[in-house]
Amino acid sequence: MAIESIMLRCQDSSATIRDRVRLLWRNDRRRLILWCLSVLPVVGVALTTVLAAILMLGPSDRIVTWNDQHATIALSQRDFTTARLCYSGLLQRDPDNPAYQLGLAISLAGLDQTSAAMVLMNRLAPDNADGYPPAHLFLAEQLLTGSSPTPQATRAAESHLLRVTQAQPMNIKAHALLAAIYAQSGRWEQVKEHLALGGPAVDELGLIAAESFAAQGDRSESDAWAKRAARFFRSRVLSNPQDYEARLKLAQALVFQRDFALALEILEGGWDASKQIVFRRSIAQVYAMWLKDSGASLPAARKVAMLQRGLDCDPQNGLLLQLATEPSMGDAADTFRPSTQPFEGAAMRSVCLSIAACRLDQPQDARKHLKIALALGDPQLPAIIANMACVWAYGENADASSAVVLSSALVDLRPREPVAQRAQGLVLAKQGRWNLAAAQLETAMIAMPNDPAIHSVLAACYDPMGMPAQAAQQRRLAQAATQP
Repeated sequence: MAIESIMLRCQDSSATIRDRVRLLWRNDRRRLILWCLSVLPVVGVALTTVLAAILMLGPSDRIVTWNDQHATIALSQRDFTTARLCYSGLLQRDPDNPAYQLGLAISLAGLDQTSAAMVLMNRLAPDNADGYPPAHLFLAEQLLTGSSPTPQATRAAESHLLRVTQAQPMNIKAHALLAAIYAQSGRWEQVKEHLALGGPAVDELGLIAAESFAAQGDRSESDAWAKRAARFFRSRVLSNPQDYEARLKLAQALVFQRDFALALEILEGGWDASKQIVFRRSIAQVYAMWLKDSGASLPAARKVAMLQRGLDCDPQNGLLLQLATEPSMGDAADTFRPSTQPFEGAAMRSVCLSIAACRLDQPQDARKHLKIALALGDPQLPAIIANMACVWAYGENADASSAVVLSSALVDLRPREPVAQRAQGLVLAKQGRWNLAAAQLETAMIAMPNDPAIHSVLAACYDPMGMPAQAAQQRRLAQAATQP
């Protein structure tokens, strides 16, 4: 009711003023002009107030504010040309402002005007003086950019960051970067010190923290940091599934917690979405770490499938190839490792799978993978496989059954290959199967008449076969073959 009354009064007032102005215009224009002049001071006060609010900042201040805002936006968008123009204008009005100088230096560097940028940066962040902390921080970040900064760059970055923390003791980003630097060199006490001061910024460094506490034997604290890192990177992935860096880091955190299956799921999703090769390499590494961690408890078929998938993703994965020497994985003896270094890609993968099948007593799979490897045409591969069979038969970690499977598969696939015949003969002789061994060695001896191993083992075969003269002859040939 009160509102309606006010509205009616306003309407009556406006109508009264309108009627009065109309009446005056018709009857007495002179009095109308005098009345308008009488109300001008009131209107003038209102207009003056509005204009004062608009013009409270002088022209110079408004230009500075505009330039500052647009410079920041341009720099964030990597529009270095616009940023340089804005910061140049700002420095004309305030030439000693370090924030504007840093902005101009970054802009110049972005435009490849390196010399001019370095002049400004050396003034803002000198090596032997405190300088401007944000400039020191910026230089440190640039020095640490890349997957493997040089030791010199790392030391320089550390020096800049220490100057930042001296001037700004609670600069969490500087503490986080220092923690990362000290973790690389194993200075775990300093890592812990800076992690404690890094606040939320160190969530991203949770993996480094987990490693640092694990190195000191503090498993509970290490696990807590790994979980903290996993939460941080999981939130990034959920908010942006195309944040591939976060996917990789999340997988690392999950591996640290031994959740290999979920880590693989995260990485497979990244590979499906991006087709970036880094995901395939990471998948191979997770399989390798899973096999190393739990291989002894996994079924044989599962281990072979995991090894195959890992080598499919990265045939040159170092850890997977190293597992080729461990009996729990069903791979080769240590001496096989240097012998296979020249081989890469699919051939290496198939050799490893064949050897794994031999160790797991799966002759059909061994032959299948060996056939694939030999079909790739590496001329030295038959000799390496033959040598591997002999290592298994005669080495310190002898595995006679695997040696038989491998040598038999090689002879089956390359029946006329002298090195294959020699290997099977040596392996059969080690098992005491003299007749079969002698037959293979005699055939191999035609192509390899000066091989002392063939002559020595043939002599050992002829003795139990009741052929002493032939045994004596082979010993003489063996001795002659070893003479310089």
